[in-house]
Amino acid sequence: MTGRRWVRGRRGRAGLAALAAVGLALLLRWTLAAGAAPGEDPRAFVEEHFRSRVAALVSLAPDRLPVAEIDTSTPAGRWLAERERQKILHLRDWLRARGFELVDHQAEVRILRVRVQGDTARVAVVLRLGLGYRQAGAPAAPVAWMGVGTSHAVELVRGDGGWRVRSDHGLDPLYEDGPPPEAGLPPLTRSPAVEPPGEAPAAADPPVPAGAGRPGAGGFDREAAARYADTYCGVAWGCGNSHRYNRQYRDYTGMGGDCANFASQVLAAGGLRPTGAWRHDPRRREATATWINAGSLARYLLQSGRGQLVARGSFARVAEAAGGPGLPVLAPGDIIAYEQGGDVVHVSVVVGQGADGYAVVSSHTADRYRVPWDLGWGKKTRFWLIRIRG
Repeated sequence: MTGRRWVRGRRGRAGLAALAAVGLALLLRWTLAAGAAPGEDPRAFVEEHFRSRVAALVSLAPDRLPVAEIDTSTPAGRWLAERERQKILHLRDWLRARGFELVDHQAEVRILRVRVQGDTARVAVVLRLGLGYRQAGAPAAPVAWMGVGTSHAVELVRGDGGWRVRSDHGLDPLYEDGPPPEAGLPPLTRSPAVEPPGEAPAAADPPVPAGAGRPGAGGFDREAAARYADTYCGVAWGCGNSHRYNRQYRDYTGMGGDCANFASQVLAAGGLRPTGAWRHDPRRREATATWINAGSLARYLLQSGRGQLVARGSFARVAEAAGGPGLPVLAPGDIIAYEQGGDVVHVSVVVGQGADGYAVVSSHTADRYRVPWDLGWGKKTRFWLIRIRG
């Protein structure tokens, strides 16, 4: 793929994630297009159900999940219940492994539309969740906040006991791929892991000095890039612009994912000039593959020399190469790519530091606001740390 021709839609995520994004977009459009039909309105049930799920998550207690409100007689219902359980375990294990604790949260459940047909209903829901966290065992440590946003196409079924959730389609930024990397190891915020023997070294440029690329270095305005990311990161808690994407750009969520499109916008906002191989046409609302495809964007940055590969590999490997799990060599505007099964399935933008100096990122598909860079990703994920040269 050269990335030199205009394309209307390329995959920004791979495999199941791309299919999930397309399916979610179609379901949401179907639900939003339909008006409410006669029947018992399930809004109160849906809002309470989501708030119960949030309560189980922030208390790190899978046994508090409202499983009785999920129709586990179907594969979709069983999958939903297990996904929610695994998400809680992932967050719990990530906090322990990184040496953090949750101290506060804010949640907003917004029901966009409801359609009831007899004993079934379809509901479009947006959940915005902010999580306050800090260094574990340090009550005086400052609290940092992260935000996530999820759009849900929920299907309900009504029985003798009332409404139950039959399925819930939506991308979840807190649980992308199984147990967190290095779960169970000592807190990595103060003890970088040593790479296990037997793994071949990852190809990389020479190490980047600590602090390289901070705001003001070169012609790339890192503060402007971070401001743009904070403003247009979407439905996540904490995002600006009334939780809307920048409407000057096409939204590729339903065509494979919008993560690379958003990362490209952030880079452009920081002053990275478009080229013949990497550009967006605002009049035609089209873009090159290198602008909207996660893998193509990562490769373009490296092959063009506009980005430098600091490290590529497992969590332990990139943490060691980057000066620790907090990735102190990265700065706002730098890019992190996420590889699964040999494919780059996602890219996010570094926007600053969270609790204990831990690098945080913002992204689209799924929408994140200043989320720790590895939260939600599993042991099979390989990370690309790309420093923007500007």
